[in-house]
Amino acid sequence: MKRYEISFASVNSESYPKTITVLTVEPDCLNSDTGVMLFTHGWGGNRFQHLDKMEYTADKFNLVCISAEYRQSGYDFDAISGLGSYRPYDASFYQVFDVLNSLRELLLLKPGINRKRIFQKDI
Repeated sequence: MKRYEISFASVNSESYPKTITVLTVEPDCLNSDTGVMLFTHGWGGNRFQHLDKMEYTADKFNLVCISAEYRQSGYDFDAISGLGSYRPYDASFYQVFDVLNSLRELLLLKPGINRKRIFQKDI
């Protein structure tokens, strides 16, 4: 099993650049049946919140598992400048963009993913 992170520039409504970081866990061997499962954590959670489930799911079900650190969650702030912290929560409007764009980025990086096997787990 492989574990790594990907990052990409987000659609942004703030006055500073926002990078989205995505935890990725995948089986050692990808094939034409390999799908993807998008794990989403609750507000106040972080991309590592469901790591145990991601590791289990990747091998057992032949899925690349991803979990995005969407804006205003987990480690989304710069402790030195304070950017990203204490922003008013916007009822998940921009957070949904971040999470869905993490799936889009993964599909760009791994074009062989079986798009008939895309799943989402909201916990």
